[in-house]
Amino acid sequence: MLFNSPPATYPFPLLESRIEDSHGQYSEPRPSRSSMAKRPGHAMVVDEERCFGCAACIAVCPLNALTLEGIMAIATEEKCTHCDLCIPVCPVHALEIAEVALLA
Repeated sequence: MLFNSPPATYPFPLLESRIEDSHGQYSEPRPSRSSMAKRPGHAMVVDEERCFGCAACIAVCPLNALTLEGIMAIATEEKCTHCDLCIPVCPVHALEIAEVALLA
């Protein structure tokens, strides 16, 4: 079966335009991860024993919330939106968003 529709194009930024799926239907854009609200009572944590400074997390962070100091990634919590993009790219699973105790 042949379709007479033109090939789908995806102008950048992808999340600010309508998205055509494989069936030729349009869907509404989803909010970008960088606009997500932070999780209250949580913080980005880098495991110092696991991190060896490969910088994979730094490469995918849309807000430059991670920096490399020596051979370890450092998270800047003020910039981090807890978007989770960095967590799956870490080859040694050194990143997590962990619950932190709130000062009373």
